[in-house]
Amino acid sequence: MPRKKIAIDPVQVETLARLGATNTEIAAFFGVDEGTIRKRFSEFLTKGRQNGKIKLRTLQWRAAEKGNVAMLIFLGKNILKQSDKTVTEHTGIDGKPIAVEDVSESQARKMAEEFIRTNAQKSE
Repeated sequence: MPRKKIAIDPVQVETLARLGATNTEIAAFFGVDEGTIRKRFSEFLTKGRQNGKIKLRTLQWRAAEKGNVAMLIFLGKNILKQSDKTVTEHTGIDGKPIAVEDVSESQARKMAEEFIRTNAQKSE
């Protein structure tokens, strides 16, 4: 015996999708399998989700236009690709390049030992 076809209002499917409900949540709302929602109402799911995104963006823009600083920062980072990057440059004496010299492993060990000895004496 075939299953009884449950009447599902496509407008309700679209509305739930617009509100961000998942296919599984929409299926549970109507008491049907998720596959039924996905297969029979694909266009309504797509349209609802797209309209939900448009509505959300509209609300975000309105909040930004009213001076909501957090929203202005969010939209600036996500739409304008702005960032909070801080550039730090290191220079040597008088803005010249930092002097770097190659040392052997044994020289490096001696320098490290001297550094440790000097700092140990300072902390006593």
